[in-house]
Amino acid sequence: MRTCYLVIVCFLIYTGCTATSAQELKVACVGNSITFGAGIADQVNDSYPAQLQKLLGESYTVLNAGNSGRTMLKKGDYPLWVEPEFKAAIEMVPDVVVILLGTNDSKPQNWEFKDEYVPDYISMIDTFRTVNSDVDIYACLPPPAFSVQWGIRDSIITTDIIPMIRKIADSTNVDTIDFYQPFIDRNVLFPDDIHPSAEGAWEMARIVYHAMTGKSVTEIQDVDVAKGKPVTAISFDMCTSPEALVDGDPRSKWSCKSSGAAVVDLDAVESIDLFQTDFGEEGAAFGQYYTIEVSTDSIEWQMAVDKSEGGDASVRIAVDRTMPMDARFVKLTPIGPVTGVRESVGAYEFRVMRSAPLHAPALYIDDIEPGSRFTRYKYYVLPTFDSGYLKVVRSNDTGEPFLDIKGYRISEPQSSTGSARPDRVQRYFTKAYFDGLEVLSADTLTVDWSISAVDIQRESFLPQQLDLAQNYPNPFNASTLISYQLPNSVAVELAIYNALGKRVRTLVNAFQPAGRYSVIWGGKDDSGECVSSGLYYYRLLADKKVVQTKKSLLLR
Repeated sequence: MRTCYLVIVCFLIYTGCTATSAQELKVACVGNSITFGAGIADQVNDSYPAQLQKLLGESYTVLNAGNSGRTMLKKGDYPLWVEPEFKAAIEMVPDVVVILLGTNDSKPQNWEFKDEYVPDYISMIDTFRTVNSDVDIYACLPPPAFSVQWGIRDSIITTDIIPMIRKIADSTNVDTIDFYQPFIDRNVLFPDDIHPSAEGAWEMARIVYHAMTGKSVTEIQDVDVAKGKPVTAISFDMCTSPEALVDGDPRSKWSCKSSGAAVVDLDAVESIDLFQTDFGEEGAAFGQYYTIEVSTDSIEWQMAVDKSEGGDASVRIAVDRTMPMDARFVKLTPIGPVTGVRESVGAYEFRVMRSAPLHAPALYIDDIEPGSRFTRYKYYVLPTFDSGYLKVVRSNDTGEPFLDIKGYRISEPQSSTGSARPDRVQRYFTKAYFDGLEVLSADTLTVDWSISAVDIQRESFLPQQLDLAQNYPNPFNASTLISYQLPNSVAVELAIYNALGKRVRTLVNAFQPAGRYSVIWGGKDDSGECVSSGLYYYRLLADKKVVQTKKSLLLR
């Protein structure tokens, strides 16, 4: 009963605070080089506390109070207790503290004082409770040490430190966060066997986010419902092929001599809420004058965007958000500027995004400077919403992995330089984060030596098959995480059954878009009562067809 009660309290605190409190919650991430982000190229933006800030959003302030080589032991060679990072964490008067210390304590010169590890840990918990009696504290189990480096020993972490932290958490009534088991077979995320890469830090941030909020990060991908769809030109003047607007190639342009409109048929009524229109260098030079209308029947039209008096002339892509609206037909009407000389009107690309809680930033290449050995260029990132965080992700050559290269807090359009070599093909895409959502852009941007360069291709980063993962942890005694992935939009049902086949809890019963999902089962039935220990089954149905069933063991 005690475990069940703690889960309820933790859930209420964080869902309530994040939804209703206008005051920022302060989070202090206390630790060593793993917390600091040692070895990560962009430590400021990609350490796990920095990425946790992206997930939690602007209603939180996250402090990175990590310092390399530091110990929990006061008699250790470099105790965190005397460092400015620890002082800053105390002075912050945090609402939440995440403690990750123990890796350096496993070194031989430090572990000779192992009898003082528990009292020193409890003393740190008491110190934070002295400055804020309501603080929520998480004691973290250190990630694996995949080899002996700098004297750090995984054998000490597993046999001594982790059991000690579990006992400390139980005696002081704090929650634990397990960084050990989730990474036990993921050495690739720890390049030097001790410190996480930016991707490893991202996984750590997701784990902490889940522990704090009770929510998991949901990954979705933007969908451009106009791409490749039929287009009709409406004009009384000479026009080029309107298919150029939706062919995915920013080099091809639809244009009319003096006036014209293009109507995209989406094939079916779609809910849409974002438009991206690439007017090219001409749009940046002369200004962007245009209107966008929508219709469900191509007879009655509703104005969605009215920029007939001009839009932003500083960038080539116009980004327009609207309230979600139903449309099958979308009409783009470029208009010549009131002043200035312009030979034609038109656009290079017209993207219409399916409605979503969040959209990835727009991305384009410009300011190209060809050279004899390589070509320089700038990539421009245009936010599509007003709060949260975004990332630019790049692969440096065909077959190479995508790596985060830039992170921004949402504000104004951003730009950075890049270069293309004749023997490499670079690819870019963008991500956005807000309130537990990770949104990937609908397209990748490919840059090659010819720079004709700049070719947009659709590449799915969503799951390729439907799958139900094994719950974690398993066995469990408080709550467990169940994850699944959907390659397509389907009606989903995820339910828990006891050993007799009786349904005890329905976790999900909804239509969901393609993506990766995770839900928590706290060991309760549909009436809110804690169920007894034993074997339980969880079953995933997609469009009312059984996909997979897996076992889970609850131990009270």
